[in-house]
Amino acid sequence: MKRQTILLMSHFFNESIEGKYHRLCKDLENKPFDIFLLLNVNDKSSLIEIPSYIKSCVYDIKDLNSLEYTPIFETLLPGSCHFPVLKFYKEHTDYSFYWFIEYDVEFTASWNVLMEAYTNNEADYIVPYWAKYEQEKNSKWNWWKTGNNCGYPIEQCLRAFHPICRYSNKALDVIDKYQSEGYSAHSELIIPTCIYHNGLDFAELSEGKEFVRYRPVYTVEELEDKYVYGKLYHPVK
Repeated sequence: MKRQTILLMSHFFNESIEGKYHRLCKDLENKPFDIFLLLNVNDKSSLIEIPSYIKSCVYDIKDLNSLEYTPIFETLLPGSCHFPVLKFYKEHTDYSFYWFIEYDVEFTASWNVLMEAYTNNEADYIVPYWAKYEQEKNSKWNWWKTGNNCGYPIEQCLRAFHPICRYSNKALDVIDKYQSEGYSAHSELIIPTCIYHNGLDFAELSEGKEFVRYRPVYTVEELEDKYVYGKLYHPVK
């Protein structure tokens, strides 16, 4: 089985984040995944101590600026939350696939159920949802135009919803090279557009599977009350 990593990304660390990391480790015990906590913080010195059993990569603005990409704003959000993933990739280029999970994504089954479903899938980019630009269907999305310097006309752009996704090594390589050339846009546009125009393969998490995305805001209590096995939820506040 190909070597893979899972990046649980957050901008803070507390007992809840530790619990999410611990659950990933427990659900995927004895599986070929290296699991990292990927933290992006303003000031490393203010971060509370992270337990030694947690594999962590902590990046601040200086670390991300070293990538020399062009952000759409002078902050990570909105639009540049993929920079820590690319920083990690450039420091750890020996994985075949890189799973990315935002801290507020929940899955109502063992994480192994989701990961096993894509063991034999060789797609370069697996996301909950992606779409090409269509004037009649999705042209009102703000990020088609705001901060868009991707080098392609809007009609040739794509968008994706990816609070959880999987990148191939090749996908991150082409994204890194593309951004290093000075192109910029919101992450939900620049990533799928770059991957598409480089001829790489897409797949959806819901395609032929039972995993369904829920986009309204849920409290943890509501999620537990309306529990449906094997579903992805985002966001959970």
